[in-house]
Amino acid sequence: MGGYSPFNKIIGYFDDWFINFDEGNPFEEKYEYPYQYMTFECLILVYQMAERMELLKYGEDNKMRYAEFMDYVLNYISCYNEEHGDTFIFIFSNKFHNWMPYIKLVANKEKFKKK
Repeated sequence: MGGYSPFNKIIGYFDDWFINFDEGNPFEEKYEYPYQYMTFECLILVYQMAERMELLKYGEDNKMRYAEFMDYVLNYISCYNEEHGDTFIFIFSNKFHNWMPYIKLVANKEKFKKK
């Protein structure tokens, strides 16, 4: 799969969901998708955000579907940008690829690196 595959973005969640995934054995351990309401589209929408797990939890806890979750996240980044300056932008599509919308981190990247 190329660098633009949505699955490359989803793989980034494995460390959050399955702490010892690399050491585990899928024949002995049960690996389940952790959400009922948060779809792959929801994951891709927030994959660049440091607070992505909290946003996904909020969406799941409130039984949000994709459109409602996207509305919530767009409102979140709008409020965040007002308070902290332009940090996130909404990317609807890419001129080279027809691909799912996502929130792009555009400022303070060092501040948001995972620890």
